[in-house]
Amino acid sequence: MNFLIEHLDAFLEAAYTGARHYGIDLSRHRLDHVCWRCPTADDYLKAYRAALESGFAHLDTSPVSGRPVGIFCFPDEIYLRPERPVQLLEVTAPKPGQTFAEGYEHLAFLSPALHTLVADHPQIAWDTCQLENEVNPFVAFQTGGISVEFHVFDLQHILDTACY
Repeated sequence: MNFLIEHLDAFLEAAYTGARHYGIDLSRHRLDHVCWRCPTADDYLKAYRAALESGFAHLDTSPVSGRPVGIFCFPDEIYLRPERPVQLLEVTAPKPGQTFAEGYEHLAFLSPALHTLVADHPQIAWDTCQLENEVNPFVAFQTGGISVEFHVFDLQHILDTACY
């Protein structure tokens, strides 16, 4: 089994459990994408190749914040599964001057009403610095080292409108 798929379920379980602790049922939101962070350029190439070799469909690679970001569609057995389906995988190389541990770092759900979501959950320490972002507004919170994000637009829309 490919490491990108092997670690997916434990990552999702940790995120869903952490969100329940804050009173958010993530199963009520559509999961758009998950992000695999790579600590080095070599690790990025390894993850990129692993995605291709495991049947992920490559959709796009674009420079974002000074480093390449690859976007892939999960194989049908992951994307179409009834429990916790996920469509897209984002594979990111490290930003210049920053280091990250390798592994899943965030997952993004869709929510058209970000202000309402934040207001309905005042117990959460929301990161709202991207709330007014014109391209893709989002809010996020941390749980157990995982960033749980809520976006207005799905990643495919961002790719289709060339705003990524």
